[in-house]
Amino acid sequence: MAEKKILKAKDYTSPELFGLELERIFNHSWHYVGHVDQVATPGQHFATVANNVRVIVARAMDHTLKAYVNVCKHRGSEIIRQGETGQSKLLKCHLHGWFWDLNGDFKGGPFSPKEKPEKAKKLALKSLAVQCLGPFLFVAFETDILPWKGITKVLAKQLADPKLGLHQLKFKERRTYAAAANWKLVIENYMEAQACVLWPRRAQPKKSVKWGANRKNKDPMCMNNCLWPFFLLKLDPGSKNASVHVVQPISEGHTLIHCDYYLAEDASQDHGLVWMHFMDRVQRDDIDTIEQAQEKLATEARPTSHTQEQRDRGIHHFQALVKDFLAGRYSGRLQKV
Repeated sequence: MAEKKILKAKDYTSPELFGLELERIFNHSWHYVGHVDQVATPGQHFATVANNVRVIVARAMDHTLKAYVNVCKHRGSEIIRQGETGQSKLLKCHLHGWFWDLNGDFKGGPFSPKEKPEKAKKLALKSLAVQCLGPFLFVAFETDILPWKGITKVLAKQLADPKLGLHQLKFKERRTYAAAANWKLVIENYMEAQACVLWPRRAQPKKSVKWGANRKNKDPMCMNNCLWPFFLLKLDPGSKNASVHVVQPISEGHTLIHCDYYLAEDASQDHGLVWMHFMDRVQRDDIDTIEQAQEKLATEARPTSHTQEQRDRGIHHFQALVKDFLAGRYSGRLQKV
């Protein structure tokens, strides 16, 4: 069986490479921020963090989805504190009371001067592109980004299947875990343990990019998908639950893992508690395994990451995408949003 050697030990421990990943991967990717139920009606909004950036997501009064960088143009504080939710026609800074409408336009405040239109325009909030994948919300921070429909078209169709019952699930709880390991090891662990399908498909040399799954998930009772580079969805049809795992790289050797748990409205409390307890135990065991691997990489006890193309094709696909993006081979596929 053919064995592939793509990423080396230094690729998991290098601060310089992590900086390059930030520039060429993280900043040009779509980032999960929440669920449409959080902004179901006009005026609803919430504050969160994505790509280590503070973000506000809101439903404008015309029912359109909006997303902004959550930074006040006055003193640089959060406008809405992280984790807070609300419903209002205005977004009001908690510090000095400057406020904006849900279209991001500056409207004034008790301690702000009356600005001329051209100055008020400069005080508008920085807008972010926002999209939905089923009930899940994503934002993008750069204008050059992977085309949303291109990377989600097939997956979105699958998730819309009423047999999956995804529309019946409601957000239950978020649990966050810290791993002393590189973000790539976290994703690779999911690819191996959960047999995820990774989107988008890798571009083949001298051929146009074909978007879609890199392989078929042969288990009809479980859908495990990874949307490049950080979003992982585990959905068990008929089990009345789903989990979203979002990987947040902090440094070359530290990663946060946010686990959002969704349950059907008619799921019993006992069912939810037992399931989340099981998932918590699995997550902690996985982190132990990942951290041990990171220690070996740091000491060069595991000098090269080896994958077997057939058995570990998900990991091979992921590592190939990392190399492709770092080398700029996907730059021609980025689109303006």
